[in-house]
Amino acid sequence: MNKKLGQILAVAIVSLVGVLSANAQMNLSGFVYTGDTLQESKTLKVKNGLKSKNGQFVAVMQEDGNFCLYKMNNEGGGDFIHCTMTNSDDVSKKGNFAWMSNDGSFKINNSKQVALWTSNTGGDNSKKGKFMVLEDDGSLIIYGRDSRTKVYDFKKGPM
Repeated sequence: MNKKLGQILAVAIVSLVGVLSANAQMNLSGFVYTGDTLQESKTLKVKNGLKSKNGQFVAVMQEDGNFCLYKMNNEGGGDFIHCTMTNSDDVSKKGNFAWMSNDGSFKINNSKQVALWTSNTGGDNSKKGKFMVLEDDGSLIIYGRDSRTKVYDFKKGPM
């Protein structure tokens, strides 16, 4: 590789790292929090979310279509933990709202009610979700029909 190309690649990599680092934090002002629990059949619209009881973690439906989990920081923003990657310029591929569906799955739907992301915790009664809680340790957990069994962790998947 020639020296000039190496320098261009180095600048591009540094720029990319800077962009990714800047996107790792989110300004969370203007969001409305409905508590720490999302019950069956309830929705979270854009700029709405859940907040852990201790106030250290939030899970929000963003304007870009992503549903994301953040740890609150001292600047009033949030440090990124995890998200659904349902953002898009294409409206058919962009998340419009999050909800705990009647079938027991947590879903991100587009504006035409099509699920773009799902926890797949519907169906089988032993793993069927009932509600989702943002715990004080930052875990976003779907609990089963018995209200005690953890059936899904937003960061780890099925349990």
